[in-house]
Amino acid sequence: MSAFNQGAQIIQMLQQLLNGQQELRGQVGELQNQRGFPILVWCRSSTYSLTRQQCLPMMLYNTSAVDFAPLRYPAGIPINNLPATFHEFKTFMEPQLQVAAEVLGLPALPGNALVDQRRAQIAEYLGILY
Repeated sequence: MSAFNQGAQIIQMLQQLLNGQQELRGQVGELQNQRGFPILVWCRSSTYSLTRQQCLPMMLYNTSAVDFAPLRYPAGIPINNLPATFHEFKTFMEPQLQVAAEVLGLPALPGNALVDQRRAQIAEYLGILY
């Protein structure tokens, strides 16, 4: 194979790489406009101390929780400011949800975030079907 053909192949591979990068940037831009993006960033950040695999048993249990069944939390998390049941979770208001998110170590949402966005953030982390 001539040096010219090898050079052309390398240029073609670099162009494919560049196209892939641009496509990924577009997808990230779309994700930023979606509701769950702060959670996605949090899952990929260095502050994400528990892996999804470690949280899986808790999440599976909470997924099937009914109104007055106790919710489960990761080991070592103080549960004083967290909802004890799914019913209580549904009644938490913004200040309570902010405290709960801080206790769970979730990333801060923008100051103008809606109560439903805060509730969805906690629900996704705990595995609650909300």
